[in-house]
Amino acid sequence: MIQSFVFTTNAVLPVFLIVILGLIFRRLNIITESFNNTASNLVFKAALPAMLFLNVSTADIRQEFDLKLIIFTISMTILIYITVWFAGSFFIKNKQSLGSFVQGAYRSNFALIGVPLTMSILGQEAVAKASIVLAFIVPVLNILAVILLSATGENAESGGFVKTMLNIAKNPLIIACFMGIPFSAFHIKLPLIVSNTFNILSDLATPLALLTIGSSLTIVGIKRTFVMSVAAAFIKTAVLPAIFIPVALLMGFKNTDIGILFVYFAAPTAVSSYIMSRAMKSDSELSANIVLVSTFLSMITCFIGTFILKNAGIIS
Repeated sequence: MIQSFVFTTNAVLPVFLIVILGLIFRRLNIITESFNNTASNLVFKAALPAMLFLNVSTADIRQEFDLKLIIFTISMTILIYITVWFAGSFFIKNKQSLGSFVQGAYRSNFALIGVPLTMSILGQEAVAKASIVLAFIVPVLNILAVILLSATGENAESGGFVKTMLNIAKNPLIIACFMGIPFSAFHIKLPLIVSNTFNILSDLATPLALLTIGSSLTIVGIKRTFVMSVAAAFIKTAVLPAIFIPVALLMGFKNTDIGILFVYFAAPTAVSSYIMSRAMKSDSELSANIVLVSTFLSMITCFIGTFILKNAGIIS
């Protein structure tokens, strides 16, 4: 258990430290507003798509495919998405803030935090199954985000359904995920030079995204979004696992599957939620704060949840 806590701390704390560096660099004028805009654009259109393509294309769909687990994960995600959007609309009147709040509450950082944490808690064998879940859930998460931000972003009033469908079709993250599926299904290997190039490009995604989050933080922004940030982060890291793990147990999921689902629901909000909020003119300041708060809360919830599940003999 100490090992799991140490791993969670080592996985999550550096995320916060890079965000803080972004804040410091902005105060020292090392990062400018112009650089911030360029870096966000680069992450959204190149680095994140490269990372998602590699994650999906290298997963062995045929060997670890579990339809029941995939359907449960997707259906519960959609249920969370609809519920938070509906409930949030009664309390959050600003559309851009509502979009960022909903995205922060449902969108899991399963790729960067969840899969490594799965390996620490459950072992290497569970990672293969978790990667297959990742291959199917990432396109769903991104499609839901495009629909949400198209409806609540700055340009929400124009375009309607057709514009939303175009946004989905043109979204680089969705394109990357769907492009990766045939490579996974048919075991197509990229030439080494191409694979290495994609790896280098994908390595830019996390540090650049985190630095831009940190450089976007302001005292005024933190005060303005504090309540919404904490509420969305608490839903994401504490409420979701507390509700859906008992549901999963009642539906007959056991051991490895429960561990994967727990990590998925308890993981912090995805860094890409900030990048997409910024790209689609939503409340990116709120998104940045939700990522930050949920990252810290997940250290606590992941430790407590793992302790309870292991001591109850639910996961081993």
